[in-house]
Amino acid sequence: MGDVKDRLGYVEQNLQTLEDHVLEELESLKKAVMGQDELRTRFMELFANLQEQLDVVKVGVEETRQETAMCKRAIAGGAVVTHSPRVDAPKPKEFGGKRDAKELDNFIWHMERYFEGASITDEKAKVRTATLYLTDTATLWWRRKHNDIEKGLCTIDTWDVFKKEIKRQFYPENVTYEARKKLRELKHKSSIHDYEAVTEEPVLALPDHTKAFELQTDASDFAIGGVLMQEGHPIAFESRKLNDTERRYTVQEKEMTAVVHCLRTWRHYLLGSRFLIKTDNIATSYFQSQRKLSPKQARWQDFLAEFDYGYGSIMVMVDRFSKYATFVASPADCTAEEAARLFLKNVVKYWGLPKVIVSDRDPRFTGKFWTELFKLLGSELHFSTSFHPQTDGQTERVNALLECYLRHFVSANQTDWARLLDVAQFSYNLMRSEATNQSPFEIAIGQQPLTPLTLASDYKGRSPLAAQVARSWNEQADVARSYLDKAGRKMKKWADKRRRPKEYNLGDMVMLKLLPQQFKSFRRVHKGLIRKYEGPFPIVAKVGKASYRLELPPKYIKMDTCLTPLPEVSDIKETAGGQLANWPERLTAVPPRIMSGTLNGISADIFVKDTDLWKKRLLHYKALDYQLAEPGRYRNLLDMNSYLGGFAAALVDYPVWVMNVVPVEAQVNTLGVIYERGLIGTYQNWCEAMSTYPRTYDFIHADALFSLYNNRCELEDILLEMDRLLRPQGSVIIRDDVDVLVNVKSIVDGLNWESKMVDSEGSPHAREKILIATKQYWTLPAATDQGHQGSDSAS
Repeated sequence: MGDVKDRLGYVEQNLQTLEDHVLEELESLKKAVMGQDELRTRFMELFANLQEQLDVVKVGVEETRQETAMCKRAIAGGAVVTHSPRVDAPKPKEFGGKRDAKELDNFIWHMERYFEGASITDEKAKVRTATLYLTDTATLWWRRKHNDIEKGLCTIDTWDVFKKEIKRQFYPENVTYEARKKLRELKHKSSIHDYEAVTEEPVLALPDHTKAFELQTDASDFAIGGVLMQEGHPIAFESRKLNDTERRYTVQEKEMTAVVHCLRTWRHYLLGSRFLIKTDNIATSYFQSQRKLSPKQARWQDFLAEFDYGYGSIMVMVDRFSKYATFVASPADCTAEEAARLFLKNVVKYWGLPKVIVSDRDPRFTGKFWTELFKLLGSELHFSTSFHPQTDGQTERVNALLECYLRHFVSANQTDWARLLDVAQFSYNLMRSEATNQSPFEIAIGQQPLTPLTLASDYKGRSPLAAQVARSWNEQADVARSYLDKAGRKMKKWADKRRRPKEYNLGDMVMLKLLPQQFKSFRRVHKGLIRKYEGPFPIVAKVGKASYRLELPPKYIKMDTCLTPLPEVSDIKETAGGQLANWPERLTAVPPRIMSGTLNGISADIFVKDTDLWKKRLLHYKALDYQLAEPGRYRNLLDMNSYLGGFAAALVDYPVWVMNVVPVEAQVNTLGVIYERGLIGTYQNWCEAMSTYPRTYDFIHADALFSLYNNRCELEDILLEMDRLLRPQGSVIIRDDVDVLVNVKSIVDGLNWESKMVDSEGSPHAREKILIATKQYWTLPAATDQGHQGSDSAS
């Protein structure tokens, strides 16, 4: 038995020695791999510098050769050459990649003059020389193009091809339109300051929803475009190419395609706002009144119905004797001429000219046009006393009734109130007045008009739609009449001066009165049409003589503050929340809020293990994507589920900028930990769009993100948002369960991304896998003998 134990101890000692030896060999191999990567990066930099020096030497050799040839010709002809006839061409100014037509054209022109002065005729030498004067964004663009050339995706071997590619990247798409517009407006009609304002460089302005928008669209045979403006200042530009089907549209359909596309693009700006559409096709203005519509045009009209078409106020007219009321929808900025036209069309046309007109002191009624018009027509104008609406009390009472009616029937977005005015007018004029004991219809026309109740209700006819409309009219008239009657009783009730507050008992169901402050988030919503009560809700406690506490759903409860309160300190020298370490120790030190136990479930050991884990994972990422190990290949990175910020902390030695995102659905709020580590972070609900510019990031990392949102929203929406944020040739690394990644990969392949699924750094049998994808350019296929066929070209 003792011998067996000795042998087992000897075997264990040998195994331990062997394990230590294997670990040492693995570390040496890793260092060797890292050394090879560094040597390869250094070699590429030295090769690029050598290539630049060779280009300069070649230019000098070419100049010397030409000078020698000229000297030989001069000596052979008997002439004496005293100096070189070479022209000293000034060096061109560097181009940094600004999207400005003037700056790009100047760069190209100066480069061509430099080629002439330096006698550079070789096309490839011109391209190499021009790339020496690219800086900033232009340098990054050329690096990506150079990678595409090495992969065989494109060829740039002549100066003309280089000019075409650099213009395609940095030339503004609307430069021709802006230049022609400024040239048309450049007329002698104002001062030099106005000329300067017209010819200044266009700067994008911020939208102001209190002002009207102006949408200008245009279409050609192969593309459409538009610009959104306010007071002559552009806010956004949009353009795209037409596909093969859209190119076969008629001229009117192409123009409407441009209009609908721009409205869909800027729907968040224009929905609920006033805007004007300008186009150079007169037939487009008759689209809304077109009788026969194709299925495509019907879909367009259904989409256009969402927008505001100009009605912003109601013109209320009441006959003093009969109490007959007329409700007319009118534009919010209705002029005196338009108001007079509406009055003649809806009142004078049916009842003739009135002897006396009583109105408030609106500028439209007190202006010169209104007063002179009715003076010529023979009507006497009376105006109410300022700040005394009771002097025009008849109209004010009708306004209150109409507002109460619309409040109960208008939709949540308040877009259908104009269609309710006809039923409201008919229902109001059917009601008997307490003053006359007759309805306005009986006094005005001598009888009550026929209503759906007075007609035969059993007949349904041959058209179910007609029967449905009649039934709807009947129901709306009944409900409207009941609500108008209810509004009258309510006014009488609140007019009683002596009233006592009603007392309630615990458990009674009561209605909650809503405050206007609860609707501040709604833009362009009329306060009078907002519902005033919600409920009913049970009473849970009495807190005063006429005050009660209700049991409310969560949406009416005020949210708690998102800021974590700092603990109190006993000494003024102490730091609330804990002392933070200096940089760079702050990145790896345990944050104070973890040390104090503020975050449930996260301890110092978990933080340290997470930091070490991401260092190992980053080494595995570099082995999978060698571009991640190249300094400068990626600049802007996005971590969509950063947790404790371990991924960003592992990249501290690389020249990158990382945005750490904490999903709002995460179990633990770790944004404070990210801040205390000295990193940048924010909250985000990935079911919605991120508030940033398109193509912002070169690299996106997502760890267990799709498992978090698998049952919350569609995975396609998240991947489309990633496609919007990612630049072309940018990379994505997604860690998740294998079943989730299979679905993600099918969607990624549909986006024309190059993707592959590999094992994680753990066991190959683990369910966690890694998906690596690269966003590709969309390019046209090569031309065939039958012609050019392919899809749109976009990036």
